[in-house]
Amino acid sequence: MEQILQQRPADAVALTERSLGIKTCLLTSINTMRLNAEMKFLVNLCAVASIVCFVLSEDMKEELTFNYEEKVLEMVLKDNKEIMNENSGIENNYKSVQDVKQLIKLLINNTEENKRGGWSDWESWGSCSVACGEGFQTRVRRCDNPTPSSHGRYCHGDAKEWRMCDGAQTKVTDCLDIYRKCPSSPDGVYRVNLWKSKTAISVYCDMTTSNGGWTVFQNRYDGSEEFYLDLKAYTEGFGKTSAEFWLGLRYIKELADQGNTTLRMEVGAADGSEAYEEWPEFQLGAAPGYKLHVGGNGTGTAGDESLYFSNAQNGTDFIAKSGYCGNKYRGGWWYNRCTNINLNGHYAPPGTKSEYNSGLGGMTYRSFKGRESLKTSKMMLRRVG
Repeated sequence: MEQILQQRPADAVALTERSLGIKTCLLTSINTMRLNAEMKFLVNLCAVASIVCFVLSEDMKEELTFNYEEKVLEMVLKDNKEIMNENSGIENNYKSVQDVKQLIKLLINNTEENKRGGWSDWESWGSCSVACGEGFQTRVRRCDNPTPSSHGRYCHGDAKEWRMCDGAQTKVTDCLDIYRKCPSSPDGVYRVNLWKSKTAISVYCDMTTSNGGWTVFQNRYDGSEEFYLDLKAYTEGFGKTSAEFWLGLRYIKELADQGNTTLRMEVGAADGSEAYEEWPEFQLGAAPGYKLHVGGNGTGTAGDESLYFSNAQNGTDFIAKSGYCGNKYRGGWWYNRCTNINLNGHYAPPGTKSEYNSGLGGMTYRSFKGRESLKTSKMMLRRVG
């Protein structure tokens, strides 16, 4: 730093002024150019402080995790042991500890002032540069009220920023939107913005079953997630979208409200056999009951014993832990004198009978495997048309 100041003082001043704003410190050091122990201390202090202020101006100060005053002081004094040995009076002359701390406080405050500047709020992110696959998107802000400084009026920072994006996940409300934009999209977790509330959530999309575009709202396959929970948990959702989970009644309702929707249940048994059943015009009523509505009988290979789901449970509220059937069947469902389908029940070893309610408290589907506990269960929905 000293060598640079001696060889190119003007450039040094310009560079350091831009990143620092401590004009007096540098001009005094450079104009005098008497690099005795005291001046060396000042010049080295300016060099270290300039680095700190540059970092503070570029990074988010809100995320500071240590005391910059102490850190800079430590760096300055460490690099100036010889100077302090040469002239022990330096501490008295400059009250080094207090002065350095005060100077760094001023620098940090000045940097924070510049960082705030007079920027407007960021505008919304623009469209992804590609419809499918990885692209980028940008957003901008305006310098409406520049902050005064020794260099004029300006806003510190950038007027534009960008980020990577997946075109398939831009401006989509469910998995069907993603499938229609990018039919080759694989099964997996995607981000969507719900059509009415604009809430951004993660959903698991089944892009391969029956022409794809299914939004999965229940998935079970190993019993790692507890499903014997209360209505609040079933309303908000639980589990991990990439593993076992229940999406949440509030989100299921909004997804189904977007248009004519089909409900699909898929089940798998310990012996490897699988089955499915679909119901038309699936909807849920208002909170807190989230009353079930389907517009007809189920079709598929799993069946609906005595048409219980299509008829008896059609129009019933969702009941979870603490309700009579919720406790007896160890889960949450649209129970009406309980149920013949209990996909949120106790996960017992596949192929066995649950210890609860003579097996009926397990994850069961009566018309498919009776009281035998199933290995897998998946519930999903898709808009029609």
